[in-house]
Amino acid sequence: MPVINTNDTAQFLIFRVADQPCAAALSGVSEIVLMAELSKPFGPSDVLAGLLNIGGEALPVLHLSRILKLEDSPSTLYSHILLVKTAKATVGFLIAAAEKILAVASSEIKPLKAESVKPFFHTMIPDNKAFVGVLDLQKIAMHYESSLHAMKSVESLPEMVKVAS
Repeated sequence: MPVINTNDTAQFLIFRVADQPCAAALSGVSEIVLMAELSKPFGPSDVLAGLLNIGGEALPVLHLSRILKLEDSPSTLYSHILLVKTAKATVGFLIAAAEKILAVASSEIKPLKAESVKPFFHTMIPDNKAFVGVLDLQKIAMHYESSLHAMKSVESLPEMVKVAS
């Protein structure tokens, strides 16, 4: 959930997943990383894009487009990785591009009915003349943590993980 400051506004990161605009509370994103070469995961995975070496730590990077069941778009030099910290791990989300930071008045944040949307969207915010769905990236990361926990054995092999540039 976004942190609302004393001006009664919250800050959101607006980004693209495939061709779809999305948002996330800025307070939930620990870092935005430019696209780097990812080490390929062992075994089949629908959502795991690969592993990213940040300071000697192998971080799993997930295809956010596949999680949201959107059309896959190839990653480019202009793609970004959003890093999100949970209580147990840091997880990366591969996105098409981070676009801007938007301050939104709390009165303009609209809750969504749970049955009407995909499970990881919780509110809508206005951006120009359109509304953008706000994702709970921590909830997505925690949802996939149990399967990512198996990656711990891979993290013990840092020489196999390419260094991010």
